Order: sequence, then C-alpha cells, then structure tokens
Amino acid sequence: MKINIADIPRDGLKLDFEERKETLNRVLERDGRGIRVTGPIGCHLLVKRKAAEISIAGYMETRVSFVCSLCLKRFERDVHWDIDYTLVPEQRFVEEKERELAPDELDVSFFTGDVIDTADILMEEFFLEMPIRFICREGCKGLCPRCGADLNQGECACPRERPVDPRLAKLKELKIKSS
Repeated sequence: MKINIADIPRDGLKLDFEERKETLNRVLERDGRGIRVTGPIGCHLLVKRKAAEISIAGYMETRVSFVCSLCLKRFERDVHWDIDYTLVPEQRFVEEKERELAPDELDVSFFTGDVIDTADILMEEFFLEMPIRFICREGCKGLCPRCGADLNQGECACPRERPVDPRLAKLKELKIKSS
C-alpha cells in the first residue's frame, strides 16, 4: 500500500488491510529455505507524522509454511509480529559526510519523495522476524545422520555407537592414571 505523506492527519492514519501473499512468495522462492506464505497477510498499522519523521507501529499476521530443519517435513504455523518502524527523509543525512550515529538513530530507515510504500517495509519486517532454523514441533528428533530415517517415526536399524573418527582412534587406547 502506498501512503502519501501529506494525507497523514495529525492524530495519525489507522490502516487495516491485507497485503497480497504472491508478492512475498516471489521473493521467498529465491531464498531457497522452503518458506511460503499460505494465507493473506493481515496488516494493522498506525502511521504518524511528527515534523519530517514518520513512525509506523502495529502488527502483521499470516499463515506460513516451513520445512523443518531437523526432519525435513513441511508444516504450517500462524505467525504474528509487531512492527515499530521509523522513517526520516534521506536528505537529512546526505549533507553530512561522516558522523557517529546516536543509539536512537540505529533503528531508523530513510525515505525519499512524498510517498511511502509499505510493501517494502512489511517485507523487511517479515524477514527480520523469521527464525534461522524452523522446527516443526518441540522434541522433533530429526533424521538419522547415517541412513536418513525419520526418527520421529521410530528408531532405525543403525548401530547406537557413533563411529570414531579414524584420526582420533588412537586416543581410545589412551589410559589415564588416577592418583
């Protein structure tokens, strides 16, 4: 959704809308981690303007399909994340060649022109909220590293003892004397 800065009233602009999942899924296909948005992306935002600074606060929610990092099975989860985003005009910092940022300036993004496109902001927030590893359920045992059997379905026939790295096999013969 595109927001014209001049259209933001003094008390803020309340937005409740759905973003198309196809836009995000096109980007997710290139990611290669098997993430897909399966439901509409519900956005509930309050956009405020204070002088030249724009703040966007609210939350997003949708249903997402992941591939478990342990057992490689696809699963779905409802996701909800809060948004607290601050935008300042780019020209505010362009004039200064080099300076140290204050702690409150680290969470700031920039905009140019008179229109803000929320699609880019929502996409950025989505990726920042995604975990590095996706686990289908607590206690997922994953796959056997030798035969690839799904250990959630039951034990495999592989021996319990882990193979010893041949480079370290001599250490098994080492006897430590106790005093």
